[in-house]
Amino acid sequence: MAGNTEPLSPRAKLAVTAGKAAAAVSRAAGRGSGSVIGGRVALKLDPDLLGRLAQHLDVILVSATNGKTTTTRLIAEALRAAGPVVSNALGANMPAGITSALAGGSDAKFGVIEVDEKYL
Repeated sequence: MAGNTEPLSPRAKLAVTAGKAAAAVSRAAGRGSGSVIGGRVALKLDPDLLGRLAQHLDVILVSATNGKTTTTRLIAEALRAAGPVVSNALGANMPAGITSALAGGSDAKFGVIEVDEKYL
């Protein structure tokens, strides 16, 4: 339900911070965007983090089609007219990548998330 702005627990805040740090180290080392490793670290520290980060969002899930990343980007861009949007527009579409994306969107109203069919 959008509008629920219950603050993150100390554990969830630590998990987000650690995930962002791991992602930054990965980027600095030239090992990619860091979205997957950042999400993995965050989820190890708080296994319920994905749900906590999504609880205040109106979420649209995109799955089961060719062109998921493009479709996700188009929907996210269209929704930006109605408010801040968080999205995994880089295509990291499994729980770790989704967690990383949501961790970066604390002011977002909408989540537009590409999801691998296996995890949907």
